[in-house]
Amino acid sequence: MCRSKNTAVQMNRLLLVLFGLMLLHPSVQAQDLLVTHAGDSISVAPIKELPRWSIGASMGYAHRTRARYNAGGYIDADVTLFCGEKRRHGVGLKYCYCVSGGGQSYYMPSYNPRSPAGYSWVYSEDVGISLIGVFGSYRLKGNRHCFLFRYGIGPMFYRNEKRGEIDKGTAFAIFGDIGYSFRITKHLSLGIKGGYAGGMVTSLWIENTQNTFRQRYSYETLTTDNRIILDHLKLGIEIRFDI
Repeated sequence: MCRSKNTAVQMNRLLLVLFGLMLLHPSVQAQDLLVTHAGDSISVAPIKELPRWSIGASMGYAHRTRARYNAGGYIDADVTLFCGEKRRHGVGLKYCYCVSGGGQSYYMPSYNPRSPAGYSWVYSEDVGISLIGVFGSYRLKGNRHCFLFRYGIGPMFYRNEKRGEIDKGTAFAIFGDIGYSFRITKHLSLGIKGGYAGGMVTSLWIENTQNTFRQRYSYETLTTDNRIILDHLKLGIEIRFDI
């Protein structure tokens, strides 16, 4: 009985030595193997580490919640560095550009008999909202599927090209995103993403673009009723590259 037990111990040691020699062979990637020893058994299982870097880009529909013309589109890009052993929490940098706008014609009838034709004019807006933000991130990632959450802050830049003038303003913004992606290759994933960003412009730099006697630039502090709300919702497709 004792002899058989010693024989089993020696066999285990021999197996460990042979396995170590196998790891030294150039055709075996040691970082892809995990060795566990339980009693007299040896098992080999793959190590699955989540990628540390994630780079994404998306585009789609944007909807401003409080604006004269609220429909538009957006594009954005972000880079995230995940930390820790499980690589689930991360920090990153994001850029987003959102556009909206439209126009409407107005006609004013003439009450002067000498000019009965009246006159008309067009009111138009061409709004661009840029956001540069830092964010925290958390992900739930499996073999093929990934859910990604982001939440952050940063400056938001507002620009509105109207007829005869350009309005510019800056706001402090908060934003959040949630996305789902499906891995189609080793490093590439495709998915959908929804998000929200919000801020408020309290003052404007106004540039006069018409050839009039008005001054070229002016500064205006907006009242509580006239402040510009930049809140918008986003929904689009996203592509991610993980390394």
